[in-house]
Amino acid sequence: MKIALVINKRKQDPSKIVNDINALLKKYDIFSFCIDDDITQESIFENAKNKIIGFNLIVAIGGDGTLLGALKLGYPLSIPVLSIYNGTLGFIAEILPDEGMKILEDFIQNSKNLYNIEARNLLSIKISVSNVITNHYAINELVIGKTEWRLTGLKMSINNNEIAHIKSDGIVVATPTGSTAYSLSAGGSIVAPTVNAILLSPIAAHSLTFRPLVIPENDIVKITLDENTDEAMVAIDGYIIARLKKDDFIEATIDKKTFSILRSKSRTFYDSLRDKLNWGK
Repeated sequence: MKIALVINKRKQDPSKIVNDINALLKKYDIFSFCIDDDITQESIFENAKNKIIGFNLIVAIGGDGTLLGALKLGYPLSIPVLSIYNGTLGFIAEILPDEGMKILEDFIQNSKNLYNIEARNLLSIKISVSNVITNHYAINELVIGKTEWRLTGLKMSINNNEIAHIKSDGIVVATPTGSTAYSLSAGGSIVAPTVNAILLSPIAAHSLTFRPLVIPENDIVKITLDENTDEAMVAIDGYIIARLKKDDFIEATIDKKTFSILRSKSRTFYDSLRDKLNWGK
C-alpha cells in the first residue's frame, strides 16, 4: 500500500498530525510520499501527480483549499482522498484529527467500519478563446465575472435554447459539492453533494427576474458575451483560467468522471450544515 500526504504548512502547524500519521504508517510498514510544496503552481502539481501514480490514498491535511488541491491530484489517477481538518475553513474538509487517524487505520486494515467512499460529480468545461478550445474540470465551480466596474452582459443557453440575457457582476456554474462555496455566497441553493445536478447562480444581478436555477446533469450550459461587453474573467475553483471576449464561448456539463472522498459514517452532510451554518442556534 502507498499513501501520499498533501500538507498545508502556511496556516496551522500540521507537525503533530503529520508525526502521528507517519508513526501509524511505520507501524503498518506503508510507503508514503509527502507533498508540502505549493501545488497551485503547474510545474509542482504535475511533478507531484507523476510521483503518486498507483497510490492507494491521498491524505489532505489542512482546510478546504488543501482538500481541493488534493482532489485535483487524485481524480485523474482514481485515488480517493481523506481530508483531516487543520485549517481556517472546513466545510468539506470536516474530519478532525482524532477521528481522521481512526479512519486512516480503518482504511489501512480495509475494514470499512468507520467510513464510506463517496463519488461526487465533476464539472466538465470547454472554453473557446480566439477559436482555440481548451478543456478543464471543476470540483466546486466555474465563475464568469466582470473585469471592470460596469455590469457584465452574458447570454446563456441550455441545450442550444437561449433562456436568459443576464446583466450582473457574473455567474457561478457550480457542482453540488460547490453549492456551499461561492455559489452559496451568491445566493444559490444548497444541494446535497450526491445529487446529480448543475447550479446556476447570478452574482449581484441587475434584474431580479433571473433567479438561481438547478438543472439536470446531462444538460449543457453555453455562455457568451453580449454585444455591449468586451471582456469577462473566467475562473475555475478560485483560479483565473482565461479572459473571455466577443465570439468566445464556454460550455459546461457534468462529466462521467467523478472524484472520490472518504466520509465519516458517524457524520452526515446535514450534520455539517447544522454545525457549520449554525442552523437552529
